[in-house]
Amino acid sequence: MPAPSPTTSTPKLDLQNVVPTPTKSAPPASLQHASHDTPINDRTSLPDLSSLRTHLPDASPIAPTNNNVQQDHPHPHTPAFSSSSSPVVNGHTPPSDVSLADMSQSVFFSSMRVPNTKDTFHACGLPLGVLYTPLASPLEPRATQHTAPPPQCISCGAYINRYSKPTPSRQQNWIVEWTCVICGHTNSRSHNVDVSAYTKHTVDYVDPSSSIPAHRTHVLPTPTTHTHNMHSATTTPPPSTSSTPIESKSLLPLTTIFVIDNNIARTEAPHVCAAIQQATNTLPPNSPIFLLAYSKCVTVYELGSVLNTNANVASSYVFPGAPLSQDSKASLRELVARLYVPCPVGSDGALATALQVVCVDSLGSVEEDPYSHQARTRPRATGAAVAVALALAESYATMINELNANHVYESDVGNKQKDEGRIHLPCRVVVFTNGSPSSGPGAVPVNRASSEDHTLMEHAVEYYELLGRNAAEMAVHIDLFCLGISTLHLPVLNLMVKHSGGALVMIKGYGYGVGSGYGSGTHDSSIVTNLQRGLCRHAGFAGSFNVLHSEHLSLSRIIGPVKEKRDQTPAPTDGWPAYHMSSVQPDTCFALYFDLLDDVPVDYVYFQFVTRYRDAESGAAIMRITTRRIETTGSSAKLLDHIDSDVCAVLAAKALVLDASKRTLASIRVDTVSHHGGDRVSMMEKEWAEIDKTALGMVNFFGKSERVAWTVRGVQVSAPRPIEAIVTKLFHLRRGPLLGPRMQHPDDVEYACSLFLHANYSDARRMLEPSLLRVIPPANGQEGILVQAPLSDMSMRSSWALFLDTHTRIMVWTGADLTAEDEKAVVDMCSAQAQELAASRFPQPHVMVFREGSSMARWMLASLVPEHKDKQDTVERTWTAQGMADARMDTHHWTATSTKFHDTDDHTLAEYWTKIIAPKAKH
Repeated sequence: MPAPSPTTSTPKLDLQNVVPTPTKSAPPASLQHASHDTPINDRTSLPDLSSLRTHLPDASPIAPTNNNVQQDHPHPHTPAFSSSSSPVVNGHTPPSDVSLADMSQSVFFSSMRVPNTKDTFHACGLPLGVLYTPLASPLEPRATQHTAPPPQCISCGAYINRYSKPTPSRQQNWIVEWTCVICGHTNSRSHNVDVSAYTKHTVDYVDPSSSIPAHRTHVLPTPTTHTHNMHSATTTPPPSTSSTPIESKSLLPLTTIFVIDNNIARTEAPHVCAAIQQATNTLPPNSPIFLLAYSKCVTVYELGSVLNTNANVASSYVFPGAPLSQDSKASLRELVARLYVPCPVGSDGALATALQVVCVDSLGSVEEDPYSHQARTRPRATGAAVAVALALAESYATMINELNANHVYESDVGNKQKDEGRIHLPCRVVVFTNGSPSSGPGAVPVNRASSEDHTLMEHAVEYYELLGRNAAEMAVHIDLFCLGISTLHLPVLNLMVKHSGGALVMIKGYGYGVGSGYGSGTHDSSIVTNLQRGLCRHAGFAGSFNVLHSEHLSLSRIIGPVKEKRDQTPAPTDGWPAYHMSSVQPDTCFALYFDLLDDVPVDYVYFQFVTRYRDAESGAAIMRITTRRIETTGSSAKLLDHIDSDVCAVLAAKALVLDASKRTLASIRVDTVSHHGGDRVSMMEKEWAEIDKTALGMVNFFGKSERVAWTVRGVQVSAPRPIEAIVTKLFHLRRGPLLGPRMQHPDDVEYACSLFLHANYSDARRMLEPSLLRVIPPANGQEGILVQAPLSDMSMRSSWALFLDTHTRIMVWTGADLTAEDEKAVVDMCSAQAQELAASRFPQPHVMVFREGSSMARWMLASLVPEHKDKQDTVERTWTAQGMADARMDTHHWTATSTKFHDTDDHTLAEYWTKIIAPKAKH
C-alpha cells in the first residue's frame, strides 16, 4: 500500500485539543487534526520518524513497560482500600493473551471492540478513544532494555511489533521479512534484531550515547569583586568571562525561578519563604536558583555575587512593571551570572538572606485584612514578573550554551575535543500569588466598572496565552501557586500555565495539609509538600509522541498538554505528525479520540503509540513503542459486552468539560460582567443540555428492555448495565464541582476543570464519581475498617462516620451519636488513611474534618446525592443494584434521617432518569 503524500499545509494546533474536520473521502493512513477551534486539512506536514530516532529527545532509562490490555468484559467499580487476590490495574484485569508483566496504566481503550460500519459507529454515541499516559510504569519492571533501533516500515514508518509476524533467518539476529500491521507492506532483510523484543506490547529503546555529558550540564562563571551600577539598589560586580566547570551529580540540574507576590498576607509570607528554602534542598545538585518579587515593579535579587555570598546583604535590581524592553533584556543577559546561586544553597546563604528581606520588609508590611477591598486592589504586575522570569531563563540558557560552545574538555580516549550544539535543560518558573493581576501588561479589570473592561480583559487573555506559548517554545514550565481565597481570575492566569505544561496549585486558608495535624489551622506543610513534589516530579523533558493507526481510522481530537511539532522535515515514507508534550510527568495523560472514516472490512484495527523523551537523570534518549490491536464487530451486543464504562465516561466528560471551558473563556473575552452574574445559570443550562444529549445518544441506541427500568407517565425507559453506568457518571458530572450548580467561585471551577482535563485514568475517574466509605472504628480488639457506602445524603446517619475522597479534597464526617472515644479513633484512622492516599498525589488534597451539625459539614452534604427526596424502595433498589444492600434501613430510621435535610432543586439519579432522560428518549 502506498504511503500518503505529505503536503505543505501546516495545521494550527492548540495546547489541549486537536479536532480535525471529517473528510468525505479520506486516503489511507491520512490524519486529520486541528486546534480548539480551528479545523485543519486532512493531510499534514509529516515528520521523518527515522530521523527522530537519532536526534529527538526521549526520557528516562527505566525498565521497558508493556502497556495494559484491558479486560474483555466490563468490570465493577473497585472501591477504595479494597484488596483482591487477582491482578488488577485500576479495576482492570488482563485478557488471556496478556500477562501481568505486560500490564501498565499507559493505555486504556473505551472498548475492546470497534464497530465495523461507519453508520453504527456514529449512531451508538460511544466515544472511540484512548486514555494514554505515556510514562506510566508497568506493574513488574523489565530486567533489560534494548539499545538497537527497531526495524521501521519503509512504506508508512511504523515499527515492527508483536503482531508483525516476523520470519526469522537461520542466521542469528536476522529477520527475512515482516509485515507492517498499519499499512500491510511486507518489509525484508532487517539486521541486528532482537526478536524477543517484539513479543511484548510495549518495548523501550535507550540510546546510551545520547546522555548529556556532565561537563555540559552546568558551568558556573567565577564572580569578581568589581562593581557595576545598573537598576541596582546595591552595586555589585559584572559577569566574568572566566568559567569553572562543575561536574553534575546523579540528576540533571533544574533551573528554578521563584516569583513571589509582594502582596501575600503577612500570615502566609513566612510559610512561602520557608517552603522555598526547604524545597531547594530537594533539587538536583548545581541547579541554579533565581528569586524575584513583584508588586507594581519587579525586583530581581542578586544571589550569586561575592557580596551576597560573604555578607548578610541582599542586593537587587528593579524593573518597571511594564512590557520588558530590549534594553532590559540586554541588561539581564549581562547580569544573569550574578543573579543565581547553585544548589545546595544552605540555610544561611544568599537565598536565605534574600528570602528574609522579602518576608520581613516587603510581605510583612501588608497590615490590612488580606481579603479586604484595599488588599484585593493592590497593584500586582504578575504579567511583567513572569516576562522577566522568562527573560532570565533565556539569558541563563544562552550563557550556558555560549560557555559550552567554547569549552574544551578531555574525552574518554584522552583527546581534547570542542563541545558543540545547544542543550535544553529543564526549567520551571514558580509563581506565588494571592490576587488578580491588576497592574502592567496582562492586567485585568478589578472593579469592572469601566467601559474599557472588555478591551482590557481581551488583551489579558491574549497576553497570558502568549506568555505560555513562549515558555513552551523555551522548554520552560510555569507553575502557579494560588494562596488564600481572593479572586485570582484563574480562567485568564491559567492560560500561561496550561500552554507551558506547568502545574496549577490552589492552597486555601481552610482545612489542613496532610501531616500538619488535625485542627492545626495552618497550611504551611501543604505549601512545602506541594512545592517539593512540583519541583521533583518531572520524569524527563523534550518529549513528543506519534500515534499510528489503521487506515480506516482518523485521529480526530487530542485533549492534554500537547501541540504539534513543526520543526520536522517530511520524508517520503513517514506519514504521521509528531506531537510535542508540554509536560513530561509520570501521570501526564492524553485523551485521544478517533473517528471511523469508512466501513472496516478487516477483523482487527491496530494502534501504535511511539513516545520519545529525555531522561531527567541522565538526559539519555528513550523511545517507547506500544502496539495494540482491537477486534472489529458488526454486532451491537458484542460491542456492548466489551465497553469499558469508566473509560467511556471519562472520555465523554473530558470533551464536555473542555467545550464548557472554551465557552467560559469566550464569554470572559466578550463580557467580563455576565460571566460572574446571572448569565452563569444560562451557561450551566447549555452545559447540562450537552451532557443530556450525550447520555440520550447512548440510551437511544442501546436502550432496549434490560435490567433496571425507569418509568415516567407510563413510559418505560431501560438501559443495559454498561450504558446505565456511563449515564450515572454523566449524572455526577452534571451535579458535581466541574459543571454542576454548586455556589462556587469561577476560580474554583477553573481549578477543578484544569485538574480534570490533565488527570490520568484513575484520578479522572475519582473526580468524576468520588468514593464514599463508611468508617467502622476499632472495637473489641478488632481493627477499624472502611466499607463502601452509597454516595447519598442518606449515608449521613448520626451513628455513622464517613470518609469521602473527591481527589482535591478528603472529607471526614462524624455523626452526632458517636462517642468521643470513637470519634477520636475515626479521626486518627482517617488521618492516617488520608496521608497514605496523598503520598503520591499532586497537588496535595485538602483534608477537612467536621462533625454532624457543624457549619463546614455543608461541604460533605453538597457532595452527596439528595436521595432523601426519593421513595425508600426506589433508593434501596438502587443500592442493591450497586452491591450495597447492607446500607438499607428500617422505616423508622429512614424517616428520622430523611427529615434532617432541607428541600433542594438538585436531581437525584432516579429523577434524572424520569424527568430528563425518559421524556426525551425514543420509545
